Amino acid sequence: MILQNIYEKDITRHINPAVVVSELEENKIEQEIGEYVFTQDIVKNLYKFLNAITNKKEGKTGVWISGYYGSGKSHFIKYLFYCLNKETRAFAFDRFKKALTDLKLDDLSEVTLSNVQLIQNSLDKTDVNEIIFNVDAVSGTVKNNNTITRILFNQLNAKRGYNTTNIAVALLIEKHFDQKGLFKTFKQKVKEVIGEDWHESKIRDIIRMRLAKVIDIAFELDQTIDKDALRNAIKEDQDYRIDELIQELKDYVSQKGDNHKLIFLMDEVSQYIGGNTDLLLNLQTIVEEIGSKIGNKVWIVCTAQQDLKNLVNNTDRKSEDFGKIMGRFETMISLDSQDAAYITQKRI
Repeated sequence: MILQNIYEKDITRHINPAVVVSELEENKIEQEIGEYVFTQDIVKNLYKFLNAITNKKEGKTGVWISGYYGSGKSHFIKYLFYCLNKETRAFAFDRFKKALTDLKLDDLSEVTLSNVQLIQNSLDKTDVNEIIFNVDAVSGTVKNNNTITRILFNQLNAKRGYNTTNIAVALLIEKHFDQKGLFKTFKQKVKEVIGEDWHESKIRDIIRMRLAKVIDIAFELDQTIDKDALRNAIKEDQDYRIDELIQELKDYVSQKGDNHKLIFLMDEVSQYIGGNTDLLLNLQTIVEEIGSKIGNKVWIVCTAQQDLKNLVNNTDRKSEDFGKIMGRFETMISLDSQDAAYITQKRI
């Protein structure tokens, strides 16, 4: 007998040893959903998250997912993304429901097939926009007391089709002309005048080398623009404040209608924050402001190697203020480390 014939799946296929949240190629999606290993705890935690996102009407919209190295945080948060995303939701929920059928949960558990189906039905009727990223991978080189604000600003801008190089360019040029119905015209003008596509990979160089031309093009399309003010704003590329981020988020979700949710899925947050007090306070304030100003329309989901209490205790300065962040994340999920041999056996 040929050994590979006794296995259900092709043993020569590539098995990715580490899940990267930014890798969303079709073959990776199929494998990461199809070969996800469910345990009773995973099933319960998936339900806990999806139930909160779907049915929570009031309160804080922060989700903290903790687990030590090897607990599968990145794969878990990516599976959450697959459940939320309309293109992958059906496949992800099918596997979730099959796992629920195969595993024997407590008879009193609220995690039932009917309740999971109700959540899926609710998500199908909701306009969900999900943004997933590794914080460190998109953070840039500067860390200060407003860095997470900037990261979320850039990720929102990317979702809207704007650049992540310069916030002033995104808001004062791209968003401005998008609202006027002239964004496509602006990009065509850039191609004609500068000879480059207005594309994420090119925008940084275009701004550095041909800023005067870009401003001239913008002025040609809208002569109410103050060219000097625009030039200074782009060159300064200032850190926008939390209240400005909140206003942008409010504007974005208000344009999407009442039946809409925007969900940021941020991987490896505690590793990025470390003991940096300023970054922790920045995150706390953002989640607090979202909860009070926007409500359940916007969610912030974080993965971390530490639970929130330990992260707070490990910051470089302690005060009662840091206890506030504990209340900003009402949905907390703890992942147990999974036995590597068991996971490998199940995947093969």
